Amino acid sequence: WLLEEMPLFRFLRRGLVPPLEPRRSFLLRAVARFVEMALLSLRG
Repeated sequence: WLLEEMPLFRFLRRGLVPPLEPRRSFLLRAVARFVEMALLSLRG
């Protein structure tokens, strides 16, 4: 399902990035932190 959602995610990101350009670094940091927390919780 992840591969099926990727084109949609890319489309949404392509549509959302231009207005959010100033906050791009903040969003990337938030996503990186979320992924890190998820990986840590999965490792348990």
